[in-house]
Amino acid sequence: MTSNSHQDLLKKYAEAIVRVGLNLREGQRLIITNATARGVPPAGRALVHEVAKAAYAAGAKYVETIWGDEEMHRIRLKNAPADSFDEYPKFHVNAIMDMIKNGDALLSIYANDPDAYLGLDPERVGAMQKSHLQNYSPIGIEVSRNAINWCVVASSSPSWAAKVFPDLKPDEA
Repeated sequence: MTSNSHQDLLKKYAEAIVRVGLNLREGQRLIITNATARGVPPAGRALVHEVAKAAYAAGAKYVETIWGDEEMHRIRLKNAPADSFDEYPKFHVNAIMDMIKNGDALLSIYANDPDAYLGLDPERVGAMQKSHLQNYSPIGIEVSRNAINWCVVASSSPSWAAKVFPDLKPDEA
């Protein structure tokens, strides 16, 4: 697939996400994140940019992205003290809850590395995930009761492409 046709498909996907998946209304703000990776991984960058363009074209007042970095999570899981996994960036939750209270929209973009935690101590991974789920639960409650318009989508990523197409070169997958 040529770069232009990929970009065209990405643009159409973003427009469908904004207009159909989110049903974004004029004047709404949009926050883009990823519930499991505590922010959109870098692999989702191209889709985030197209969604932001489509959201502004649909009349969004403001678009914000919470970025995540799975490698930073790996570093933490390998090196942080075992009793530190209760530490959590509550400002992310507070920002999302503020937008929920304002009636804005929430988009989760998944571009996670399926092997992000491969080879790490499962006890440490579990402790970090438990802390995340406990802190993120107010958002989950609001989303599950449809307090806002929300949508969950996936983005292609090199790590998933390598899993799905192991015999192809990375730039072809």
